[in-house]
Amino acid sequence: MVSRESVPAKYRGFIEEEERAKSIHTYEQTFPPGLLQTQAYARELLAGVRMAYDNHVDTQVEARMRRQEILRRDDPPRLRAVIDEAALRRMIGGSDVMRDQLQHLLKMGEMRHITIQVMPFVAGAHAALNGQMTIFDRLNGQPVLYYEGPTGGHLMTDSGVVGDAVDRMDVLRAQALSPDESAGTIRHIMEEL
Repeated sequence: MVSRESVPAKYRGFIEEEERAKSIHTYEQTFPPGLLQTQAYARELLAGVRMAYDNHVDTQVEARMRRQEILRRDDPPRLRAVIDEAALRRMIGGSDVMRDQLQHLLKMGEMRHITIQVMPFVAGAHAALNGQMTIFDRLNGQPVLYYEGPTGGHLMTDSGVVGDAVDRMDVLRAQALSPDESAGTIRHIMEEL
């Protein structure tokens, strides 16, 4: 409850879907998914956008860290994340924070229920250039789409819209680097830092 109350109202539906999902499929353009962020990275990121939040940064960071507990449950959701290369190269918090964040992604990608793929710059135009999205597979089999665009985030259950998003996510995973190639790319970016 504290976690829910410490995030802006517009994200509460997202967090509720995240907590009860059996699997989560996400594409992120700007930064790694909140479920895969280190505390230092989250603090720097949230401090940079603090004006968008009503609560203090420390409260927001704490809530983000609590959200990650779903990945440590006995029966955690399957997380499949496609992360745009730009999100890995955007310097948040300086080189030490970024190196730790990239190392954390490598560690998380080794977990059996987490798959991380990088969408490289060389892929060019792709099916989600117009915004990030997350698909939650519910236990009842009904997927839910969370789409974030210029006007904010929206949860959608319309089968046609969600079906299109599932197709787009499949295409994104096919266009992205394999998990092993992605780990190599992340290591290379770390070395550059």
